[in-house]
Amino acid sequence: MSLLALPTELLEKIVITTDPCTSSRQAIRLTCRTLCDVATPFVFEHFYIDFAKIETHKSHTIRFLKELSQGRRLARFIRSLYFLTSSGTYKPKFSGIWGAKTFSQRVGRLILAAVLQMQGLQEFHVWNRRRHSLRTIPWFDPPVD
Repeated sequence: MSLLALPTELLEKIVITTDPCTSSRQAIRLTCRTLCDVATPFVFEHFYIDFAKIETHKSHTIRFLKELSQGRRLARFIRSLYFLTSSGTYKPKFSGIWGAKTFSQRVGRLILAAVLQMQGLQEFHVWNRRRHSLRTIPWFDPPVD
């Protein structure tokens, strides 16, 4: 029996048993279309924005935020958004990149536009490395009248 002949529920359990801290889920996602469809929601369930690394214009996070803000379908899988900081102050090194007044304004706009596409977003987490503290902010939909 082929692995791909297994029911989706069993394939999901296989993906869930892999370590989310390694690239195993991404590797499974790259093997074939069926496993890509099964693994994608788990690969993008948690999204990390590291402000210490985002300063470089070649940042993977910047490219991914641009794609998410333009309505890329992966945004719907994000359940938790993590902001990783080193200190209470953020001093961007690059000003004027991508047509914004400052780099931090551009990143802020990208984050806001991307968050608006995250239909399944449930919570924000802010991790301060220097203080070793994690703050969780629940995300709620506004009440419908």
